[in-house]
Amino acid sequence: MPQLVVRIVGVSLGIWLWILAGLGVSVVCAESMDSARTTDNAARGVAHYIMGVSYDLHNLSSEAAREYQESLRYDGSAFAPHLRLGSSYARMGHYAQAVAELNRASELDPTDMQAHYFLAVVYSAQRDFVSAANEYETILKHFSDTEPKNIQLLLYLGQLYYAQGKLDKAFDLFERVYKADPRNVEVAYLIGNFYLEKNRRADAVKAFKACIEADPFQAGCLNALGYIYAESGDNLDEAQKLIKRALEIDPKNPAYLDSLGWTYYQKGQYEDALAALDQVGESTEDPVVYDHLGDVHFKLGHMELAAKYWQLTLDLDPQQQSVRDKLEALGKKQTLNSQGVK
Repeated sequence: MPQLVVRIVGVSLGIWLWILAGLGVSVVCAESMDSARTTDNAARGVAHYIMGVSYDLHNLSSEAAREYQESLRYDGSAFAPHLRLGSSYARMGHYAQAVAELNRASELDPTDMQAHYFLAVVYSAQRDFVSAANEYETILKHFSDTEPKNIQLLLYLGQLYYAQGKLDKAFDLFERVYKADPRNVEVAYLIGNFYLEKNRRADAVKAFKACIEADPFQAGCLNALGYIYAESGDNLDEAQKLIKRALEIDPKNPAYLDSLGWTYYQKGQYEDALAALDQVGESTEDPVVYDHLGDVHFKLGHMELAAKYWQLTLDLDPQQQSVRDKLEALGKKQTLNSQGVK
């Protein structure tokens, strides 16, 4: 089975033209057309099919669809025209018709997985992640014996599970992919974040280091590893170095600016921390950023601003008990101060 080399989840349907162009005219589906090749109808069907491919190569989807429809009028049992007609409909945004044609192609040749690939793309474009996942599951079952480590398919399916909130299933697939290909930077970044959520810090550090080793310019991994160090208070100089490298690649990224601000905070450089965090706080609503701003203002003696940002944190995430505790402690401190109690 050829590896699928394009990102399907969230991919533009325009990329289909490139995929289908690679199929070429050789996919005329000899098995379904050979038996009718002696008839004029079959010859006309092939001619229209070839014209459709030509239009496809020139990115003329509506013209291509018209030719595939004509081809099927002469031979409705041909696999390839249904497949390409479905892709043409998809590119034009006619999703219901695309699904119908691709399902028909799959019925005509259940052993060919191309229709399932394209169905997954269509369903993903419609944000029907359950149906898209079903298509990938079908493909993986079909190739489980001959291609047990199809990394790209596992990655796509893991992304769909993640989009559905099936985090444990997504984690299992990402971990399988990571173990099979630890130098895959996209997977290393994803699995590293999963490890963090599961409090497996050592595994997360290992994954992010592998990611950076494979691609020193992977900003997400640079920031993630730096933030781990900043959160723990370990290797703060290294944390600052990593996060600044990430910011050189993506200077306006709010997550990276927050990481830098928190590193400065951990180093006791509160003015620097505020300068970094202020670039984020007014332009984004994030409970973590607001919590950090509250902590920095508290250290600088700006009690009203500390209270403001901690309250904003709770407005966005009422479950933050640690922030609630800080607000209560601040309120008690301000009450005692007003009474002249130190």
